[in-house]
Amino acid sequence: MIGEAHELIGGARDLKGITEAEAQAFQAIRRLFAVPQSLEQLAQEVVEQGGRLSRIEEAQGLYGSSVRELEGSHRRQAQALEAFYQQQSCMEEASRQQTLLSQQHFDRHIIEPLARRIFPLIDMISEHISGSRNHANPSDAFEAAKAELVDLLESYGVELVHVVAGSDFDATTMKPVSFTHTNQPHMNRIVKTVVRPGFRRDERVLRSAMVDLYRFEESRSITALNREGENHE
Repeated sequence: MIGEAHELIGGARDLKGITEAEAQAFQAIRRLFAVPQSLEQLAQEVVEQGGRLSRIEEAQGLYGSSVRELEGSHRRQAQALEAFYQQQSCMEEASRQQTLLSQQHFDRHIIEPLARRIFPLIDMISEHISGSRNHANPSDAFEAAKAELVDLLESYGVELVHVVAGSDFDATTMKPVSFTHTNQPHMNRIVKTVVRPGFRRDERVLRSAMVDLYRFEESRSITALNREGENHE
């Protein structure tokens, strides 16, 4: 209806020959119908502003939710860091305690027993030097000291590599340091003498036994070959 009135008023502008009073009347009617049109536009703007405000409030709600989630994440990270530092501190303390216990174990079960086993050797050598013992053979004291040392090593799991003259050569536990030539084939690579003993701990050889081996030679005299071997060594 308002639209039709506007069309009527607009058409009145094109009318010719109307009186001034009629023109004023048409203008009054036009102003009367223009007010509702302004109110309608105002209402439309209010609705649009309300929509924009709703979208702004929604965005603010989403922003607030994001902020709360971020704060929660920060709190969880802070708690995780605190737990990590506490665990690290516990581990450091445990490490210190372990080091202390290891040192105590080393002192009580290795150093002190080793020292106690060495005391008799010192006494034995001191007595031999001072002449307080009357040994039939001067080497007896050293044999006794050797036996004590071997027993000491065995108490820590270190054993002699048992090699005797006449043994077959074993490269895993022996090292030839000299050779004696022989014209007997069956004596080839047979141990003549043990120069130095070897030692092992379980299956691991700590030092190979040093031995003098027989070596078979048939083309030349044994005396010449042995002399050459001595000169070569």
